[in-house]
Amino acid sequence: MPNSDRRTQRRGMAFAATRTDRDFTAIWLIIGALLLLFPLASGSAQATEPTYAARHAAPTVEASEQLAQNAAPQDADPGLQQVFRGIINAQLAAFLRDDGAEAFSYASPDIRRKFGSPNMFMRMVQTAYTAIYRPAAVEFGELGSLRGQPAQTVSFVGLDGKSMTAVYIMEQQADGGWLIDGVFLVEAGDKVA
Repeated sequence: MPNSDRRTQRRGMAFAATRTDRDFTAIWLIIGALLLLFPLASGSAQATEPTYAARHAAPTVEASEQLAQNAAPQDADPGLQQVFRGIINAQLAAFLRDDGAEAFSYASPDIRRKFGSPNMFMRMVQTAYTAIYRPAAVEFGELGSLRGQPAQTVSFVGLDGKSMTAVYIMEQQADGGWLIDGVFLVEAGDKVA
């Protein structure tokens, strides 16, 4: 075998080994991330608080039905609904001003930990929640409950003309105040999945 072929063969094996090592590393990183999101339950004690992943998973059809059933206007506390509207409106105004620090301040501690900085949070909103970031129209809906937390529905029309319904999950803090603990978007006519 000529020398050039041996070098090519060695390079190919080195590449294959490196690629295998990268694949192996990627698999362990994925497993590690999954373990962080879904910790293994210990047999001796049950968790009393749901995990972050459980509280922030996309709503199921059952959850959207629960929201619809619990969102009857006569069940809503008008004072609490006004507080939620004030918080959501203040965050929307911060988005319009591109004031990431203020918009981030209305997010719950879990959301702040997840994104780490106002800049990361704003990038996520700009790309994944464009109808909320730059709405053409906003209309508040009913106040309900989702997974044991108050949930305020808000209808948006984006600059592209698409209608969306947002479900804002609200979380009460130790000081008695309220913050936004998650937002789920559903295009008009779609079911929450």
